[in-house]
Amino acid sequence: MLLLVEGESDSTLLAPSLERLIACHVEGAPFRCDVTVVNQYPVRDTWFTPGKDVRTLVRNRVREHISQKNGAYRKRDVIRIIQVIDLDGAFIPHDRVFEDRLLSHVEYGSDRISVPNRARHCELMAEKRRNVDSLRGLSDIDNIPYRLFFVSRNLEHAFAEDPDVRDLAEKNDLASAHAIQFAQEPDLFKSMLVLQYAQHLAEARFSTVNTMTLRQAHTVIDQEGLLWNESWKNVLCSNSLLSLHAGSNLACIPDFIHNAG
Repeated sequence: MLLLVEGESDSTLLAPSLERLIACHVEGAPFRCDVTVVNQYPVRDTWFTPGKDVRTLVRNRVREHISQKNGAYRKRDVIRIIQVIDLDGAFIPHDRVFEDRLLSHVEYGSDRISVPNRARHCELMAEKRRNVDSLRGLSDIDNIPYRLFFVSRNLEHAFAEDPDVRDLAEKNDLASAHAIQFAQEPDLFKSMLVLQYAQHLAEARFSTVNTMTLRQAHTVIDQEGLLWNESWKNVLCSNSLLSLHAGSNLACIPDFIHNAG
């Protein structure tokens, strides 16, 4: 399985952990950027062509990654392609975005975002939504089944409850530590995915919920199921704040791997 992610730390944590969860080889392929807004912050990688739509850019990255393997494996060896993105609070109502020109960076709260340039940030949010909608509707890349997943607000938030880590070395250290922990305790990774999914689902249903126990999370999932499309609808709902809150729909990955057409 090919795993498309934003950065190296995402691949470090998720590739080996998912490999044990789904019992098949997982190859990580970082973009080293957020491809959903990359046209606003151009990169020099060969897969990037300015002005191209997001589906073309993702397809280019897949083709580039496979070609760089020099025959070690080919397209026919890739059974699934999954992409994992950070939500970055991009889907909250625009009236929850506040301008503070004294800021030098984006500050996130549980129900708001503060930014140095509100108009610019709202433009980025709108572009991310358009591109996420496009990728959500993509079912294959070169006839390989594809699906888009998310972590919220980012990987560090979902797995370490520390969303404000910005230093790349610290991100990589944190990801490596979690990967080692999940290797030693494989059931812990699965449990965290269940909790991340159920927490978002419960919040969407009941607006505010306390931190759930694993038993409560399993009860919610037993009642509601693991529904990939529903998880996205909850995040994209017009009044939703879920893209600011810790969670993910990674628990839906095994079903896609084993049951997709």
